[in-house]
Amino acid sequence: MQDRTITNALLALRGQIIRGNLDGLKHVNALLAARGVDLDGQRVPHKMPADTCERGEVKMLILEALRTGPKRPPEIAALILAGHPDIPPCVALRRAYRAAHKLRVRGFLVSDDGVWRLAQ
Repeated sequence: MQDRTITNALLALRGQIIRGNLDGLKHVNALLAARGVDLDGQRVPHKMPADTCERGEVKMLILEALRTGPKRPPEIAALILAGHPDIPPCVALRRAYRAAHKLRVRGFLVSDDGVWRLAQ
């Protein structure tokens, strides 16, 4: 049991090194090879996109967009993508939903049948 825990910890460390572009990958690979782990069959963790949105930027973008009238979530996501083309579309849509939920909880936003509008 302990051997698997050590191997899993080394694999997790390897993933952090790869994602963060840190030093020490050669050493961790050597330790894993010494433990008999086949690294050719291992999945390489993908790099997450940089969080390029400033704090509160998406909320402000939603409020500005809704001043011209009600909009659907994909329309808001398209506005986020226009300002940040390096963000994948699914991430932009997820950020729009999260920010809209926070705005709705605070009473700034109302959602009617999937259409967002400013609260009165």
